[in-house]
Amino acid sequence: IKMDIKAKIEKLLAKTVENGCTMEEAVAAAKMVQKLIGKYHIELAEVGNETETADGEILDAKSVRKWEIRLISTIARNMRCEAIISHRYTAGNINRKSFVYIIGMDADRKAVILLYEKLRKICKVGMRKEQNYHKSMYGNAKGIADSYGFGFTVAIKEEMTKQAKALVLVKPKEVDDKVQELFPNVKTRRVNVSCNAHAYDSGMSDGHSAMSVSAIE
Repeated sequence: IKMDIKAKIEKLLAKTVENGCTMEEAVAAAKMVQKLIGKYHIELAEVGNETETADGEILDAKSVRKWEIRLISTIARNMRCEAIISHRYTAGNINRKSFVYIIGMDADRKAVILLYEKLRKICKVGMRKEQNYHKSMYGNAKGIADSYGFGFTVAIKEEMTKQAKALVLVKPKEVDDKVQELFPNVKTRRVNVSCNAHAYDSGMSDGHSAMSVSAIE
């Protein structure tokens, strides 16, 4: 039965928009991977070819918004991984590029990135709608994008943390060891943001909808 479940996980990880799935189907597939791991206590290092904790998957971006950092960190921690954000300066310390390293077992990382990409797209769609609303109502949308984004990520954190606890998902010690090896001086920083209440609440509502039990099942 273990081999059957592993095969099912691999099929779920292959469900991407690029492979013909809808965005909702791709999100549901990634969340179902989390569910199967907890139910059958499968070590995902056994899925695929890798047997050790990988150095990390890198998401390269010129600028990563604070809400995006919170989103990827939330997903990673609730799917047995860690997300490390590294900022590097170039051109005489003027230009900054951000790199997000996903540290974890091979299939765990794939599921994290799959879910992050899909939820980020969903958030962006809702964000644009919220910005258009505020422009039409008040003439500007300053700060609306980040307010909506933070509300969205808070909802994702609530939903994923609840399921991770129910499934008793535990991050492998090897992941923490690899983080310490690669980033011995890593620090946790608290992010404080002033939010527009309406945009924040709209983001929370959409975030809960994106991770609804009915959609996942």
